[in-house]
Amino acid sequence: MLRKLTLLLNKIGVVLRFKTFNIQSPGNIQWGKHIRISFPNQNAKLKIGSLSRIGHGVIFKLDGSHISMGTNCFIDDYAVFKLWGGNIELGDNVYINSFTVLNGHGGLKIGNNVLIAMHVSIVPSNHNFDNKDIPINQQGNTNKGIVIEDNVWIGAGARILDGLTIGRGAVIAAGAVVTKNIAAGAIVKGIPAK
Repeated sequence: MLRKLTLLLNKIGVVLRFKTFNIQSPGNIQWGKHIRISFPNQNAKLKIGSLSRIGHGVIFKLDGSHISMGTNCFIDDYAVFKLWGGNIELGDNVYINSFTVLNGHGGLKIGNNVLIAMHVSIVPSNHNFDNKDIPINQQGNTNKGIVIEDNVWIGAGARILDGLTIGRGAVIAAGAVVTKNIAAGAIVKGIPAK
């Protein structure tokens, strides 16, 4: 079984970097070419729901616990998933457009029917910088997590920062930087988003 999966993934251009790995996916997944899946954490899991599509050049770096996707998700070309020690969970019918970066640090949970446009960054982590006597890269991180509820649309180039919830049915305009919780049904824009 493991050998058959490896041969199949190699045939369609998936690059695997692992010693052992755990991929759970039904046979009805559409795989693009040149996908990279790395398992620096051998206990990490990648679960892809049925009828999902993974575009060309998508990167899954499983250096945390797990990435899970519901059914009928579409991950467009060159999207990047990096766990950084955390988890990423997607509901059903989630669309993630090209060149979007999703990090897992403190945990990222995305609900059902969420649309995420191109070049969006979602980062559930923040560098500590309170002590002026210590370089920022030596002060560690704060990882609170991000929750994006059902039926949210996030416009191109938006930035979603750590420790917040985007309520059901909210719309985040292109280029917005979200630094606070967004109420259900709200439409926000700007830097910071209001």
